[in-house]
Amino acid sequence: MGILTHILGGWHLPLNPLDQINQPPLEFLQVQDGLLLIVGVFWTTSYILSCRDAFRDRSYGIPLLTLFFRTLGTGLIVTMHVWQWYNYPQDHPIMALPITLYCVFLFEGADLIYPFAFTFISKYETQQKFEKKNGDKRLR
Repeated sequence: MGILTHILGGWHLPLNPLDQINQPPLEFLQVQDGLLLIVGVFWTTSYILSCRDAFRDRSYGIPLLTLFFRTLGTGLIVTMHVWQWYNYPQDHPIMALPITLYCVFLFEGADLIYPFAFTFISKYETQQKFEKKNGDKRLR
């Protein structure tokens, strides 16, 4: 018995069909599940921190070339997951459709919404600076 088995007991995520056939060792399953959960947490945290930094340094988004390549990469990842979901047995109950939806929400949602949100905020702040410098000259 390995060190993880002592710490986690017999806990692991539900077995996918392939693991039900192969019956891998418990420690292998715990490492696999731990990596899956840790990567998900770190990925989400990185998006939250990048949004926070964008507000802090007033960069308001990402460069257009970066947006293009990330969107292209996301399209390929999502297409791969959907194709795999339809043509192969389910890899894992947590990684089949939910991970595809997670990719669409996290990648596409963030990449398409961030630039618009930051542009709006930048416009608002520029307007506030202009009004402060020149006085409020709007027609009433």
